[in-house]
Amino acid sequence: MAGEYAFDPKSSPEALAFLKSKRLKPGFSYKDVWGEEHAYNFTVAKMLQTDLLKSVQQSLVDAQAAGQTFRDWAKGIQPELARRGWWGKGIQTDPKTVEEKLVQLGSPRRLRTIYDANMRSARAAGQWERFQRTKTALPYLLYELGPSERHRPEHVARAGKIAPIDDPIWQYWMTPNGWGCKCRVRQISRSESQRKGYPQQPPLTSADMIDWTNSRTGETYRIPKGIDPAWANNAGLARQQGEATRLLGEKLIDADPATAAALWDGAAKSLTPSVTQDWQRFVDRYWNAPQAAARDHKGGARFVAGMLKPQVIDALKQRGVVVSSAAITIDDKQLLHLSRTDKLTAAVELPDRSVGKGVAISREDMEGLPAILAGPEAVLLDRERGNIEVVFQPSQDDGRLGRIIIATDKRVPVTPSLADEKRAKPTVNSITTAGLARPANVYDESVYDVLWKR
Repeated sequence: MAGEYAFDPKSSPEALAFLKSKRLKPGFSYKDVWGEEHAYNFTVAKMLQTDLLKSVQQSLVDAQAAGQTFRDWAKGIQPELARRGWWGKGIQTDPKTVEEKLVQLGSPRRLRTIYDANMRSARAAGQWERFQRTKTALPYLLYELGPSERHRPEHVARAGKIAPIDDPIWQYWMTPNGWGCKCRVRQISRSESQRKGYPQQPPLTSADMIDWTNSRTGETYRIPKGIDPAWANNAGLARQQGEATRLLGEKLIDADPATAAALWDGAAKSLTPSVTQDWQRFVDRYWNAPQAAARDHKGGARFVAGMLKPQVIDALKQRGVVVSSAAITIDDKQLLHLSRTDKLTAAVELPDRSVGKGVAISREDMEGLPAILAGPEAVLLDRERGNIEVVFQPSQDDGRLGRIIIATDKRVPVTPSLADEKRAKPTVNSITTAGLARPANVYDESVYDVLWKR
């Protein structure tokens, strides 16, 4: 069909899983969801209604599974968007500036962008997963130009060049590399690379990079010339790194606590974003879910949200408390319980040390749990109960402090990925509840020892 760019009608299971697993993240501007966030989040600029965003995501999943062309997909989704008021121009309030603006909603051009961006990124992420599985036999990637009539000069300069799959160049130059870019990479064997004379991809230098500032967030990024800022990442690699982080957390459960704590604390800046993305999907699944949802997993689904800080382990040891693991975990049943306490009125003050019976922490704070554990305001020891309390500044600024209660050295059931034949119930530190309290109650010296404070 003239003018129709066709994808392989046989959708790969990896690409389909990539698109299906994304959580919904409404954004006013395409710059609100950025970089590696796209590996985990589904967004459409100016589509602020979550239910509509979900419908569009599902339509793309269905289109990918069926191998639909853009024309077939657009024919199905356009009437629904028009019926639900997301077509043509309309007035919207920018959540960042609280300004009302006349903006472009749905249009044929925007549909093309939505379809192409999601199908190509999903295909690339699926490719990357397959590359990793088969790189022993096919260890190189060859950059090739696509069927576009015109190509960016920087893309032409990369065409025909080869680099190993794990070369850092693919952190940026894994296709697609811009809006409308149809370039591709092909996985090849060592013998084919030798036949081609192994024309190596030139490494990136400072001269190849430019500074680009996201006007919505104020953050400045270093990106290669010739790659559109929104495409200067490798979504498949981001997902791979997120999976690696999850596996690292699980492996560190049985590691020496001091070693695990030091390793995690030293890499917290790079680890926390990946852990948070996975954690947010865990929260999506269980927050305010029906009670039966938490019972679907034999023994419960458990998440490694962080590690005790090295200073906390040392302070506990000085008080005669030796923990068996540095890992801090939470299970689906406890998350379901905490989400239900969110329905309680925030006007009720927590009595004394009872946490979770009055004022619950918000979903926003719960979604930030890995960052809270990595950078708390303080960590306390309840001398009577033996629990650890992580203190933080909550999102609601009403004078109260947030605290997360952690029971140490608990033998807990785990998901199969954490268990093996010899160890179905590892010993971890388990989050039991969370809530808000006044500072005087949080830092009551008659009850708590300060183990660490910022």
